[in-house]
Amino acid sequence: MISHLYNMQFEVYRNNNTKDEYNRISGDLVKVESGKGRISKEKLRSRSGNPESEEIIDFKLFTDPDKDIMTNDLIDFDGHKYKAEPPMRYSTHMEVLLKRTDEV
Repeated sequence: MISHLYNMQFEVYRNNNTKDEYNRISGDLVKVESGKGRISKEKLRSRSGNPESEEIIDFKLFTDPDKDIMTNDLIDFDGHKYKAEPPMRYSTHMEVLLKRTDEV
């Protein structure tokens, strides 16, 4: 385990889509997990050649392999929410690529 390296707290939220009596879908974010982990340093990519260019900020979350994190979950740390990409589970830890898109 690499848990001795974890230095920050995070929370995991998931969409809870339900249908009402009129068959309309309503979705709420539900907190499903919280824990400690470590975030890699920021990696910044820019899309150019587009007048409405975006800068894309990627992080990688390292945490325990038993955490309930799935693709498209929202990971909240430091007051910012990031979209989780498919997690990679190893015997000692789990790595989750986090994506955040901001308009420039």
